[in-house]
Formats: sequence, structure tokens, C-alpha cells
Amino acid sequence: MKNYILLIVFTITLNINAQQSNAAIKKDSLGISVNAPKGVQQYAFRIGEWETSYKSLISRYDWKTGVGKHKVYMADNGLTFIEESLDKDGNIIIKTTYDYIEKTDSWNNNYLEVSTGKMINYTAKLIDGKMVETVKHEKEQAIDDITYTVLQNNIFLYISRRTYGNGFNLVTHVEIATKKQSK
Repeated sequence: MKNYILLIVFTITLNINAQQSNAAIKKDSLGISVNAPKGVQQYAFRIGEWETSYKSLISRYDWKTGVGKHKVYMADNGLTFIEESLDKDGNIIIKTTYDYIEKTDSWNNNYLEVSTGKMINYTAKLIDGKMVETVKHEKEQAIDDITYTVLQNNIFLYISRRTYGNGFNLVTHVEIATKKQSK
């Protein structure tokens, strides 16, 4: 009888915990959890649909120019930002997640090229009001510092500077993003 009572108590406890974990997370108008650490707001400027124009260094003298579309939104947990880079047909070609680390007031970001499975893990930190992402390239012995400069609430400039182990530094990517306005 005692084991039967313990089993009932255990089952009730599991059901209560399951209901609590499935309870809706309260979110603000951007989809960010109202209980999120304050630092989670640092990437909030990215939420929305963006159209970009870019120029990217391919080789010493060759640049690629183009346009892109990106969609940034909050995950169901209200804490993780998700960016989807889209091709001209609206298919996801790159998916990036941005997770805030409260202890260090920084970010752990994961970039995935959907077609190849190539993944890059990198960090980010808010510095002097600008978001700076840092990508380390072991093979090239180089570090990219990518800076977002918000020009207006619906426009930002994205500049990537690569620094090699010998100290040589150059801009490898410049992009301007304009937020698509809702109708």
C-alpha cells in the first residue's frame, strides 16, 4: 500500500512539473521573456525582416556585391534570437542563433550553413553601444571583428574587419541593412 501511495504522489508530482514546464512564457511585444536578464535586450534591434546590400572581399582584388534578406525573431523560450538568411526564393540558407550569457554579459552565437552543414561558433559583446561579434579563424590565423552600428531604428551598418596574426588588418565585408516596414 505504501508503494502504491508513493507511486501516486510521484505521478502527481510529474504531472504538475510537466504542466509548469509547458506553461506559456510571458513575453513582451518583441517576444522576449519578461523574466529575461536585462542583457538579452542587446540584440533586440535585430528583430524583424531586413533587406541588405553588401560588398564582400573574395580574394586580394576581387569583391562580390549582392543583396540579401534576413528574418530575425525570438525562439519560443523568449531568450534566444534566431536569424534566418534567405535566398531569392525565400528558402533558408543560413540559420544563426544568439544566446546571452549573463555571467559574462556576452553572447554565444552559432552559425549554420544549411546546405553544407558548416557550423561556426563565435562570441559577441556590446562595446560602447555597438554589438561586436568576434569570429576566430584557426586555419587562416585570423580574427574577424564584426561591428553593428545602428544608424536609425530601422537601419544598421555591418562592417567586418579581419586581423591576421602578423597584425595586418583589412575590411572584408561591408553591409547596410534596412528593416522592412510592416504595413
